[in-house]
Parts: sequence; structure tokens; C-alpha cells
Amino acid sequence: MNLRPTIHDLRSAGGKDAAILDLLHLLELHEPPVRLRVDYLQELWRCSQPQVSRRMAAINELGCCRVLNVWGRYQLSIEPPLPKPERISRLQASRQRWAALHQQWQQVQL
Repeated sequence: MNLRPTIHDLRSAGGKDAAILDLLHLLELHEPPVRLRVDYLQELWRCSQPQVSRRMAAINELGCCRVLNVWGRYQLSIEPPLPKPERISRLQASRQRWAALHQQWQQVQL
């Protein structure tokens, strides 16, 4: 019997930052760097291709990883994207949210 909560448990418990939960879900399933097919993500998240695109763009906006769209696949790596000067404060806020939620997730997994 596994008592460790899953990403689905966090979502149903009211996790508020969908992009962070999506990233944690992908990291739970795959070791970066990884290439993920769009149809795989559609099936995993049970959503349409435009929704996959928006969700992967939101993950990229977190600023803690890099998401590239490569011929029907998304490449996810932990290298942070190069920030534009006007985005630096938004990226810092995203990184703080990511760090806080990731720390909570690590504590729950123990």
C-alpha cells in the first residue's frame, strides 16, 4: 500500500499553481532532459493539442527549466531559459513559487 501522495492527489486537494503541478508530474515520470511527444502529453493530461501547448508554455514561463518545441515533441531540460530584462521580476516570483512548492513536495515524499 502506497501512502505517498501523487500529483493527482495534490491537484484534487486544491493545488493552485497548475504549471508547477504539471512540471512536478513530468519530473515524477521522466528524468530530464527528455523529449515528450505531443500525443503522449495529450493522453497523459487528457487534453487537446492547444491545451498541451499552453501548459508547456506555462511550464517554460516558470523560469526553472527550458521547454523547446521540436517537430511535434517538447524537449524539457532543467537548464533555465535566458531571461529578458523585462521578465526578470516575473521569473524571480515564479522561481520562488517553484522553490516553495518543490520543497513542500519533497517533505511530503519523505
